[in-house]
Amino acid sequence: MLKDTFGKAGLELCVQEDFAESGSAYGTLLKIYGYIKKADLVVQLIGSHQSQKVPKAVCNEVLRVLPDFRRWLAQKGLLSALQDGDIGYLDFEGFASLYLRKELVLIRFGSGAQSDYEPRLRKLGRHVEAKCDKLTELLPRVQAQLAEIKIIDRASAQHTERKVLRVLNALWMFAIAVCFGVVFLIQLDLSGALQTMDPPQVLRQLAYLLAVSGAAVLFQSLIMTDTLSFGFRLEIAIRNWFVGLLIATLCAYAAFKTMALAETLNTSWTTLITISILLTVISFWFKPPQNKGVGVWLLSFLLNVAFCILVLVLWANLARFPIELFWSFVTLGFAILIRSTWQDNKELELEIEHGTSDLSEGVTARNSQFFWVARQTVMDARRQEDLGSDFPRY
Repeated sequence: MLKDTFGKAGLELCVQEDFAESGSAYGTLLKIYGYIKKADLVVQLIGSHQSQKVPKAVCNEVLRVLPDFRRWLAQKGLLSALQDGDIGYLDFEGFASLYLRKELVLIRFGSGAQSDYEPRLRKLGRHVEAKCDKLTELLPRVQAQLAEIKIIDRASAQHTERKVLRVLNALWMFAIAVCFGVVFLIQLDLSGALQTMDPPQVLRQLAYLLAVSGAAVLFQSLIMTDTLSFGFRLEIAIRNWFVGLLIATLCAYAAFKTMALAETLNTSWTTLITISILLTVISFWFKPPQNKGVGVWLLSFLLNVAFCILVLVLWANLARFPIELFWSFVTLGFAILIRSTWQDNKELELEIEHGTSDLSEGVTARNSQFFWVARQTVMDARRQEDLGSDFPRY
């Protein structure tokens, strides 16, 4: 009835019971927090029924995914109450509203009182400033409060947010373009196409790079759970691939340059053996053989020299295949990225399934990030808000 009354007045009202459908207490808190972020006004009715307590483990988990909120609570001297599980859902709503700088209206309903919550409010410099005896009195009070709010310009705030987002996206696009350009130039250099500038060879190398990049982005997007929005999966896949591609390319280029150096040193057997003996003596200096017999020392020394010669010869000869070296590093980077994405997705699905990390003593908490992105950002990108069923389920 109350929601209908507000709806007829053109106001969207959400009450605490609307969040109770979440599969877990963790999901409920995150839904409440997310809704308060978008709200213009938060009204709390202080009644005689004491607020239901939030489980201790849930409080600690929410604090872990909202580190700035945790710091704010610590500054206000309220952190210990949450860590001990000594707050109710009403407390959480009030603290979140004040932290997010939302207009908070505290109304006493009848002769109700909250023995734990109200002293904490006074600690924050707030108190219950109004009273009502009938729910029908709420609408005019809320309308009057909305009229007094000086800065409610949702359209302007959304415009600013979209503008910042466009700038960030433009910077990412520029960074990706620069990354692609650097990788492509190194690829052309290692393939010899940069020296000849033969159009067919240049186009062929470009096609190879685009094909591998497309496959990497596609595989990552398919591996990620479909509960994440497609746009988010695509954005993360593109970003992570080009960061990984740049790292693999720079490693390949550095390896090629050291191979070229090995090739210049490997001009004669005399030089090769001299370098091998020097490397062997250095290795013996740091880790001599356990057996002190002369024969063992000599055999170990000769084996070390032979191993050094083999490594130097292989390293020098690999320098004759620079483009193959490039694609070897890129393939390795591709495999590492796909493996990491699969592992992170597995952890994320466990997080979604169970609703929260198991914070029992002796149990390692799950990742603070997935796909090299902060965990809360990933959670915000989910298509559905309910986070699992029974808390916790292990």
